[in-house]
Amino acid sequence: MIISRIWSAAVLVLLAMPVYAEESRFADVRLIVGRGWNGGFDEAKGALISDTQAKRLRFEAGGRSLLDVRFDQLRAARYEESKYPPRSFQRSGIYLTLHYVRDTGDPAFDVLRLPGGAAADLLAVIERDTDIRIERGPAASSFLGIPVHLAVGNRVEVTGEPSYALDLCLSSPNGDHNHAGLVATAMRVVNAIPAVVAAEAGIRTTLDLPLVTGRGLYNAG
Repeated sequence: MIISRIWSAAVLVLLAMPVYAEESRFADVRLIVGRGWNGGFDEAKGALISDTQAKRLRFEAGGRSLLDVRFDQLRAARYEESKYPPRSFQRSGIYLTLHYVRDTGDPAFDVLRLPGGAAADLLAVIERDTDIRIERGPAASSFLGIPVHLAVGNRVEVTGEPSYALDLCLSSPNGDHNHAGLVATAMRVVNAIPAVVAAEAGIRTTLDLPLVTGRGLYNAG
């Protein structure tokens, strides 16, 4: 009788324990991939898989594994709903940035755009399986946890004594970074019109013109 009660209690305990699938698969996830130097970004559509048996987080698209990270390689994660920049990452949406170390020990990161309806469940599963706390909200010094110049701009580095590093990031309320660059290029031409009109007839170069700035900003005379 006692053994029977112990057995019944053990069965009830087992039934009360939560049962998790060894593999959680989320479809309609996009992995952000670069097109090369200053070439912008594309999205690869596939599935994000959390495999608790192999203890790996994978992204598969078209039968290929584009991301395969062990749980113990993950270092940090950030979730952010972003509307900026609107075109550099194809569209606004819910993004997840995963920071991890490669097998070589080098740091790396990947950015995923999540399906709106399943984003909350996906984040909860990743936190549960990997034991990584996903930070929520925008970072003050970056876009999606990525240095801004990698997302929408360029970096110029001058090495010497002293050394300089300049991150140039263009944006505009009327368009993307490309629109802002075209406006900036046209500004020099438009602002040079008074100096060109005042110059003597003939062929002139920028070396023959005074320093061109916006009106009222600097007196070159």
